[in-house]
Amino acid sequence: MGTVSIVSFTEKGDRLNISLTHLTGETGWGYTVRNRFSIDKEGSLSDWTKDAFTGDLIIFIGAAGIAVRAIAPYITSKDKDPAVIVTDEAGRYVIPILSGHIGGGNRYAGDIAELIGGEAVITTATDINGVWAADTWASEKGYTVADTGKIKLISGALLKGERIGFISDIHEKSEDAFFGDIPENVDPDNRERDKGILLSPFIREDFRVTLNLIPRCLCLGIGCRKGTDLRVLKKTVEDFFRDNAISFSSVSDIATIDIKRGEEAIERFALDNGLPLSFYSAEELMDLPAGFTFERSDFVYEHTGCDNVCERSAVKRALEVSTGGSVKILVKKTKGEGITIAVSIYKERKQNGTYLKPHGDRKKEL
Repeated sequence: MGTVSIVSFTEKGDRLNISLTHLTGETGWGYTVRNRFSIDKEGSLSDWTKDAFTGDLIIFIGAAGIAVRAIAPYITSKDKDPAVIVTDEAGRYVIPILSGHIGGGNRYAGDIAELIGGEAVITTATDINGVWAADTWASEKGYTVADTGKIKLISGALLKGERIGFISDIHEKSEDAFFGDIPENVDPDNRERDKGILLSPFIREDFRVTLNLIPRCLCLGIGCRKGTDLRVLKKTVEDFFRDNAISFSSVSDIATIDIKRGEEAIERFALDNGLPLSFYSAEELMDLPAGFTFERSDFVYEHTGCDNVCERSAVKRALEVSTGGSVKILVKKTKGEGITIAVSIYKERKQNGTYLKPHGDRKKEL
């Protein structure tokens, strides 16, 4: 569930604030709405804005200048900032002023304008020129932008009418990423272009200017010695992903054997990274479908009842969360200081949308 914070400064603005609160609830946005009607009476606008920046969307009902000054100290980057929208107290104009693409501000502005009978005022160059915006597309699909500084280079090329390449490692054909609706001036499976986009858990430079989009499509399997230090686990994982040129942002889940329940390093690592952690019995891990080849360890089997904890855990979780049929081990068991790591890859998730198809109406998902 996402959060929207709405602030207003006048009596008329307060009425629109109340109306927006009711309308967003009635239309099933799934938001937790936090309201502040009278800043003078209820506290500091700066403190309120700082708190609101932990949410998904902030709506200022009033002058744009107030909003700009309030948010300025808390702006960090395109991929971290919430969407910020300003509307006048009459609800005539709805203007996204921050995170229009990745944060969904432009889309939210259109939705809000429709709710209150106003007009969305969109100022981003790709949108007003009808040019495909890679960062908006990535946000809608649930992909992470590895280097937001490359967005302007790709968007700039498309605005000039230049053609860019597009490579996907998670589709049989790169064009499948668009489900038949290939954007203008985008050439799937063409590596000859000067600029292009790579959709992959791997970080590579397939073009001179490469925008890396990261799908969350990997399951990380972990095995470790009892009492493993969290710092050692973190460094082992960091080294693993760096050495294999994989973005950690591609990890959707962590899994291990159930005898590691209560292992502080694994549980804390999952919590610190906001990733779900699953535990499986030795019997469950040994009872996987045919077609997978695991590196067997007699020592591990003797102590756990499972011949390979990390590979089997990664595969088990991927089979559980995916539609199946496309799961495989991407990187086999790698040993660290009393730690083993492996990652599996899947293409399509069973629940909460998919990383290969549009997620649908965002306002129903948050």
